[in-house]
Amino acid sequence: MAELCGGCRPTGSCRLGIRTWVVDERTASVSATATCPASHAGGPQIAHGGWTAAVFDDVLGRLPNLLGERAVTAELHVHFRRPVPTELPVVVRAAVVGRDGRNSRVVGDLALAAAPDIPLATAEAVLTAVDDGHVDRHRAWLAEQGLRSPAPADRPAARPRTPRDEPPEWAGLLDDWEL
Repeated sequence: MAELCGGCRPTGSCRLGIRTWVVDERTASVSATATCPASHAGGPQIAHGGWTAAVFDDVLGRLPNLLGERAVTAELHVHFRRPVPTELPVVVRAAVVGRDGRNSRVVGDLALAAAPDIPLATAEAVLTAVDDGHVDRHRAWLAEQGLRSPAPADRPAARPRTPRDEPPEWAGLLDDWEL
């Protein structure tokens, strides 16, 4: 099972469908397996591009963390090559290819597990190392804006999703209409 991010930890499973991680500290690389859930389809049996970008953000963005350095995504560029199918296993690979001060340059690809040499999408990211005070400074900035970011203890525990949580099939069809 994959190590879960802070957003998925309360539910006990990865909402993106990431299942396993293999880290190679020698080559500063990682390989992860995932399956796009049907609930993240953007077309018939095709993953929404946002799912692909989110998986890249998680895998590429977490690589420095897996190697012992806390970092956040500063830039992420996704190149869509072919449609990514839902409900079929994919492999996501990432490697650190450069370093400039606090910034790491990471590249990655996503391919079907059954055809790992044919990229469906590729990505490039710049990840910036941050210190332990990063989140506290963000919360302070929100407070200065008159907003509040709840501390982890203030957040309600996530509950399992139910069919009632899913929007109706027609949801979103009227979004572009001016009434």
